[in-house]
Amino acid sequence: MYGDYEKMGKQTYLRLVAGEGEIRDEFACSMVSEAEISGLIRLYYAPSNGCDVYKYNITNYIRLVDFTKNYVSYEELIRIIRSIINTIREMGNYALSPNSIIVSKYSIYLNKNTMDVRMIFVPVKTNVSDTFEDLKNMLIDLIDNAPFREERLAGLSDKLSSGMIRNIDGLEREVDTLNLKYAASDEAVPVAVNEIVSEVKCLEELET
Repeated sequence: MYGDYEKMGKQTYLRLVAGEGEIRDEFACSMVSEAEISGLIRLYYAPSNGCDVYKYNITNYIRLVDFTKNYVSYEELIRIIRSIINTIREMGNYALSPNSIIVSKYSIYLNKNTMDVRMIFVPVKTNVSDTFEDLKNMLIDLIDNAPFREERLAGLSDKLSSGMIRNIDGLEREVDTLNLKYAASDEAVPVAVNEIVSEVKCLEELET
């Protein structure tokens, strides 16, 4: 599978081209093309030159990797994690395999206007990955390498790294626990908001 981008007028599409041995799942392809599935960017199946080509309209979306270059608050990251969990669970309502979702900070998108999280589903029967393992590694990376360390999430990263959290259910329980622990505690914020905003502006000025 390889990908590129395609411009059609004012629209931008992510285009994924299946490689040799990557067999299309006809049921999944039809379902993701025709249904409005919560949390997914709708698929447009556009075969070309004998190859299966999957297109996704990413106009007005920003990649998670770009969104997290600067400070991302505890609340925002928890919301993103919950959205990903909900999307993975939603696959069961459509008889789709969650392992066909690409879980990567380079392939998860946020709507620029609403900040809704959207994911990419690739309808192939082969070369699917372990969704939870990919999610675990992505979250560890996002938390441990964030521009500003968020102490409230450090424990989550540690539990993922150590194997204490082994599946989606365990991750959801940990997120629920974090919400209960910090729900009414403004004192838990490790850095003053004004200081964070100031530091982000300084970083942006240095980059420009």
